[in-house]
Amino acid sequence: MSEPTHISCHQCGSRAPLVDLRPGQALRCGLCKSLLLRKRRSESFQPACAFALAGILFLVLANVYPIMNFSVAGNTQANEIVTGVRVLLDQGYWFIAVLVFFCAMLAPAVYFVGVAYVSLACMAGNGLPFAPAVLAVVGRVQPWSLVPVFAAACVVSAVKLNLIGTVFWQPGIGWVALLAACVLALGSVFDPAAAGRALHGKGGRP
Repeated sequence: MSEPTHISCHQCGSRAPLVDLRPGQALRCGLCKSLLLRKRRSESFQPACAFALAGILFLVLANVYPIMNFSVAGNTQANEIVTGVRVLLDQGYWFIAVLVFFCAMLAPAVYFVGVAYVSLACMAGNGLPFAPAVLAVVGRVQPWSLVPVFAAACVVSAVKLNLIGTVFWQPGIGWVALLAACVLALGSVFDPAAAGRALHGKGGRP
């Protein structure tokens, strides 16, 4: 069976020619600019596993500690990530509430757990069950893990709220910032294509 000469974009479906990449280079779709392949400088999955496990910890802490306290007219309210979801539900914006919950809480949790599981499977030589299926789920939820966007929205919201009251930052904002940095770092070190090759025994090395 001949080797494939093109690769299909998972976002727009267009096809791009496969080229030899040097370590650190990436191949993107010419139409929608989605990442198609990335040749990492190292084939080790340990950094991805470390960032994923750290992300799980940061996600828990970001949801335990309040992000900010908002005080207006003598009334002070602590705000966690789930507070925004609850307020949106109370105001009848259930679709936006579900979207915020999914993008800021559920998708990052699935992404981190999935990457950690797949990385462990690659390091173990595909010794874990359902690893290819978990990798497919990771690819689906990664674009929806919008923690960096949520972190930026927190800063913008604080600026707006400070016009009508007083905002006091709480420890949760630090965990949100670390969580956002972890998402960005994990996206740069975890290569789904390399993981797929490792899981199927096609040249990947743990």
